[in-house]
Amino acid sequence: MNEAMEPTGVRRRSGPRGRWAAGLVLALGLAWTGPVGAADDAGIAPPPWPRTQSELTPDPGVRYGELDNGLRYAIVANEGPEGQASVRLHMRAGSMMEAADQRGLAHFLEHMAFNGSENVPEGEFTKMLERLGLKFGPDTNASTGPLSTAYMLELPEVGEETLSTALMLMRELADRLTLAEDAIDRERGVVLSERRVRNTPQRRYTQALFDFLVPGTKLPAAVSVGDPEVLENAGSERFRAFYEAFYTPQRAFLVIAGDVDPDAIEARIEKRFADWSQPEAAAPNPDFGTPDPVQPTPQSVAGYFHDPDIPTIVSLSMVKPYEARPDTSETRRQALLRQVANGVISRRFARLARAEDARFVQGSAGYGPLYRVAERAAVTVVAEPDTWRDALMLAEQQLRAALQHGVTQAEIDEQVANIRTALKNAVDSADTRRNAVLASGVMGAYHGRSVYTHPDTDLALFEAAADTVTPEAVVGALRAMWQGAMIQAHLATSADVENPAQAILAVLRQSAQVEVSPPEGQKDLSFAYTDFGTPGEVVARDTVEDLDFTQVRFANNVMLNVKRTDIEKGKVLASVRFGGGVLSETPEQAGIDSLVSLGFVAGGVGAHSLDDLQRLMAGHNVGVQLGSGQDAFGYRSLTTPDDLLLQLQLWAAFMTDPAYRPEAEAQYQRTIAAVYDTLDATPGRVLQTRVEAILTGNQRLGLPSRAALEAFTLDDLKAHLGPALTDSAIEVNVVGDIDPDAVIEQVARTFGALDRRPADFVDHGAGWDVSFPEPGRTTLTHAGAADQALVRVYWPAFDDDDLEQVRHMTLLSEVFQLRMTDKIREQLGASYSPQTGASFSDAFDGFGYVFAGSEVDTADLDATVAVIEAIAADLARGTIEADELQRARQPILESLEEARANENGYWINVLERSQTDPDDLEAHRQAVAHYESATVADLNALAKTYLVNDRAHVVAVVPGEGEGGDAGDAGQ
Repeated sequence: MNEAMEPTGVRRRSGPRGRWAAGLVLALGLAWTGPVGAADDAGIAPPPWPRTQSELTPDPGVRYGELDNGLRYAIVANEGPEGQASVRLHMRAGSMMEAADQRGLAHFLEHMAFNGSENVPEGEFTKMLERLGLKFGPDTNASTGPLSTAYMLELPEVGEETLSTALMLMRELADRLTLAEDAIDRERGVVLSERRVRNTPQRRYTQALFDFLVPGTKLPAAVSVGDPEVLENAGSERFRAFYEAFYTPQRAFLVIAGDVDPDAIEARIEKRFADWSQPEAAAPNPDFGTPDPVQPTPQSVAGYFHDPDIPTIVSLSMVKPYEARPDTSETRRQALLRQVANGVISRRFARLARAEDARFVQGSAGYGPLYRVAERAAVTVVAEPDTWRDALMLAEQQLRAALQHGVTQAEIDEQVANIRTALKNAVDSADTRRNAVLASGVMGAYHGRSVYTHPDTDLALFEAAADTVTPEAVVGALRAMWQGAMIQAHLATSADVENPAQAILAVLRQSAQVEVSPPEGQKDLSFAYTDFGTPGEVVARDTVEDLDFTQVRFANNVMLNVKRTDIEKGKVLASVRFGGGVLSETPEQAGIDSLVSLGFVAGGVGAHSLDDLQRLMAGHNVGVQLGSGQDAFGYRSLTTPDDLLLQLQLWAAFMTDPAYRPEAEAQYQRTIAAVYDTLDATPGRVLQTRVEAILTGNQRLGLPSRAALEAFTLDDLKAHLGPALTDSAIEVNVVGDIDPDAVIEQVARTFGALDRRPADFVDHGAGWDVSFPEPGRTTLTHAGAADQALVRVYWPAFDDDDLEQVRHMTLLSEVFQLRMTDKIREQLGASYSPQTGASFSDAFDGFGYVFAGSEVDTADLDATVAVIEAIAADLARGTIEADELQRARQPILESLEEARANENGYWINVLERSQTDPDDLEAHRQAVAHYESATVADLNALAKTYLVNDRAHVVAVVPGEGEGGDAGDAGQ
């Protein structure tokens, strides 16, 4: 299914269940957040520049400055991408600055920045940018955190009008917001909707964990998404009090990175912002609070959070008051030691998780500041609900083993190799850094009170410190992280635990009696898959002149498509397609793609377990995750010219000698058990896992039962994947900073040397029975909060055979989005995230649809359906205007131009089917012409034909039995 065709114009296939299967891969635990550098000055004036408190050399490509009013700025001249720029305005004004009667207003104020100022009427902010080619979301965005708010613009070109408009808009939000009562009232529903959408198990877990770890500080309230009473009732005066206290020039940092003249930009900043004066109401930061020393009571040492939809997460934490450190070479060396120590422990968890008898799913260790309130060291383990005791004991024993017995040189070498490679990669690509990366990096460094250094400097600092990363130094850093306070244990789980604090402490006492052993030595390894036989002979080689890439076919029928670009220096994007993907599943195999993604690679190859491979690949840029697309299996990885051959050898090893080790099936089963029951935790996840089966009328495309997933074995995986691995077409694709002749030689030595393959892919789509549902409504249930609902209205359309019609329908869906945003979000204030889109199948003849929907309050569901259908009916009456078409089309054209010039990912999509499906090349060639050919009359005609409410099918996701999500008692 080709849902929401990329505006870049390349037809993209994704597996219907590939999307939900990916959701089974866990990435849980609390991210390390906040700055690491010097302390924030609590006064009104800005803190010292980080470079003035350090011997480190700042990146010479960044020009810093400060206006008389205190506004600070940074300008980065970056010639690539040509003619583009990124703009950031960072305000030291976040949710921790809020008073009790302002909780949630820092974020609410971010919304109001787009809702009226002295020179920009309400509703015109985004329209002005859309006419210039900026799309709200990807190009126009903002975010609010506990310590700051950031406003971000991605400028598709740096002409006079665009630059002037961007700076004007940033100046408007600085101190010219009108904050009108009626505009605030209209936005309340949007903000409350966002709060409702973000009321997820993970969010509730984060707040409960902070309540447990840092009580008495402002941090738990700051991550709560606001107080409903405040959000529902705060008037303009409360907004203005926060605005004038914290939106001041001395709290502002403006960053512009791109194809600009620094002298000219500096003059523009001076002219535009010099009259911004410090308001009389400017205020210092409030007291954020300091975590009190933990008193050894059961409730303070052992915390518990219960939620029926949270995976089981156990953690051990050491929390200390935040310590300000200037960003120096010694500070970075100490951070390196901590990084290596935690990397070793995380690596040990990964190895243990693969054991056939493991009692947990994954684990990790980390260290970092919690928003200038505290510093936290932690080990975190994810498990099944009924194995939380084993997981807690594992966490305690692994931490104690590392503290008592230290780490080995071999473990350090693996971590150091990976860090060195990442730094070298950054050096190699330094000349082709993207504007957004530069702008966000400079802004982030300033926010973190650290010196923004060039990748050359980062690598040099690392090499200077590398010899000091000894086992003794690493264990010393580990012990320093875990000394000086009391360890706190926390359990989050869907299981009901009686007397949880006492139960947790009892497990810890039992675990402490278990003797821990030193780490075992590791055997020497050498990669066994470097020779696949006689290199393949090239039997056909053609150049696609207009798109500047080479197509090759080897004697064994393996296909290669290769394109050299200078988009990212030192970077290569490679992929391999083979087999039939999801559509090759038999009815009995429906859902087995979850085992493909979670179990195949975990089994390793004949000569090496996955753990061995991770050791062997340390310091190399390779990846091996296998995915199931709709019509093919595939690998894709970002590598380098030096590692491309190794990447190809690794993929070929899995193609020719997969091991299917038993521990892979055991790990798959543990993941299903840990995650499956959380898949109905939110309306969005229910829609993601269930809607494809509804729209196609084929249950094979939906979420299988837990029992069905758990019934799959490695024998089933072999039966499904075996024929694809040994006897299916193969198409290899390589894009980036490479020599095409060298790539051809490397593919000849790997995939070209394999046994003969079929000349083309098999079409599996014909065997599937799909049909759009009859008009009506399907209601699904979720287990989340009672006020959360989601609705989508779907109208049947067509497949992707007529590319021009597909592009015109894409434009119609974008016009629909503009109307939805204006009506549901801006006028009714009913939803944070109204969405529209379109899907055009390349596998199922005649199948496609257009949709519009939104996450809403449960009480507003029927009213929202009525509004959506009213918008559709109005569009079907031929009411689209020229300005709407321009605002829908221009961001797509700008995005298309930007992708072609600056994204290897775009080109890999072009290449991936260029031999097996030449229509993809036509999709690329004709994209601009198709979008430009659309007229108002064309879109009105499509709307009249397809947006017929009598043919629509509504899918609603509403609360079911047992919904809720008790925030739990952080101290019980």
